[in-house]
Amino acid sequence: MTKLLTKLILVMAQTSFRVDDDVMETINGRLAPGQSKSVWYRYAVQTMVECEDDLDELFGPYEFQEREEFVLQAVAEKVEEVQRQNR
Repeated sequence: MTKLLTKLILVMAQTSFRVDDDVMETINGRLAPGQSKSVWYRYAVQTMVECEDDLDELFGPYEFQEREEFVLQAVAEKVEEVQRQNR
């Protein structure tokens, strides 16, 4: 194996975890035909990683429930705002 290929392999960590069936159905419903679930998982993780520093200003690193509620509320409020502007 080339050094570059070895480095590329080492950069991508693999993980496994369980999710509820309803979550899996939601994910599957958002994928294009033939698209891997890992695409959606990377998107979800990258989205949250982008928010982490801002969330750290308000919550401790292990306050997952509070962080989740805040993000969900913030997104819902922003969607409502954009919908009002588009009426």
